[in-house]
Amino acid sequence: VGVRRFFAAPYEIEMELSKAIFEMEETGMPVDTNYFEWLAEATGAEKERLKPLLFAQAGQWEFNPDSDDDVRQLVCGRLGLENRLWKHTDGGAWAVDKEVLESFADEFPVLETLREYRDASKINSTYTTSIIERAVNGMLHGQFKQLGTNTGRMSSADPNMQNFASDSDARAKAFSGKSLEEGGVDPWSVKRGFINRHPSMARFYFDYSQIELRVLAFYSQDPVLVQAYIDGEDIHDRTSMEVFGTTAKAMRRKAKIINFGLSYCLSAMGYARQAKVSEQQAEEDMAKFFQRYAGIASYRERFWAECCRQSPPQFVNIFGRARRIPDLNSQNSYLRGRAQRQAIGSQIQGTAAYFTKVAMVRIYHWEKRNRSGLKQVSTIHDEISLDIPTAVARDVVPQVKRMMEDFPQFHPVPITTGCEYSTTNWAEKKDVPDNFLRAA
Repeated sequence: VGVRRFFAAPYEIEMELSKAIFEMEETGMPVDTNYFEWLAEATGAEKERLKPLLFAQAGQWEFNPDSDDDVRQLVCGRLGLENRLWKHTDGGAWAVDKEVLESFADEFPVLETLREYRDASKINSTYTTSIIERAVNGMLHGQFKQLGTNTGRMSSADPNMQNFASDSDARAKAFSGKSLEEGGVDPWSVKRGFINRHPSMARFYFDYSQIELRVLAFYSQDPVLVQAYIDGEDIHDRTSMEVFGTTAKAMRRKAKIINFGLSYCLSAMGYARQAKVSEQQAEEDMAKFFQRYAGIASYRERFWAECCRQSPPQFVNIFGRARRIPDLNSQNSYLRGRAQRQAIGSQIQGTAAYFTKVAMVRIYHWEKRNRSGLKQVSTIHDEISLDIPTAVARDVVPQVKRMMEDFPQFHPVPITTGCEYSTTNWAEKKDVPDNFLRAA
């Protein structure tokens, strides 16, 4: 709706993608099972160490910290926070996820301890045991679902190859006295267990730069946002200046929340929670944002109106993928608001997902023609991981970058990728030098 389609039908893209995914699943990712066995023991021991402290902080109540029902009883009953919660589960119960626990951790030490326990528990079960059980001869073969979400984004299962824990800056500082950026080491790094395939190959991680915001710039044609990308500006710095008049670290953090949140219809309450500001301040920040980026607000209204002209309400993104959103014309304001958020999210996230899908198809066919030895090993949303023989990497890497960025249909918004590599394991990846990314 409202945009011209430039690409092959989604069916054609998906059918070609299925070939690339099949080969990627068969290729697999090598893992260090000995490391994961050690990590399972370490995190299991940490869980047992934290339990007595949890029970003491909860008033000598021996609850099950792995049970959401017990944690909900702790948060709502014993701590009396029911009237201050704001999120529900799909089943309608109060949510007691990481975001909720962190928002009250400064007031209640038991919730900070519980957060530490849950971190150890998740690594112990989801990120170690499941990998050990599924690894075959030191190789992990995930199952990628190319139509696993309503938006068109890929998903993964057995195990979820797109949801591995990031290294923790807090653990790195506690363990080594340095942040990850300064070279600190997370002692419980899950990524450290994903090792390179062979000494003759390096793993390269190609990641689209702020692809969803670039998609928003393309659809909205907001002049400030588009020009910022044309000029190669840091968009979070730009928003920080537009809204707060400064690029100070604290303000840039809020600008980042605004950029990634308000464009998807994040509410004032949601922004206030994430930015840790009052709802009044959140309303003022949002008003400034939409005043400076007026094209985004007009795009949303125009987009919803165009969707509602269809029966049932629906849209088709530039890659040709359609989605029906029946509740867009609901008389119920709650259902209509939720549908509006779904529509915007699907339009932007779904379009961004197809950049990765088209790039994977291009890389697959390029390798069939050139036989460089390149192997696609994984994809995590906007990132594609490739094993490339070091002997040909200087020639291959610029070709991959070109295939991922060659979308002239999105002019004048440039599509760019970053690239990192590792010769050891995922946790030790580093930036590829700029001169390495330019074709000889």
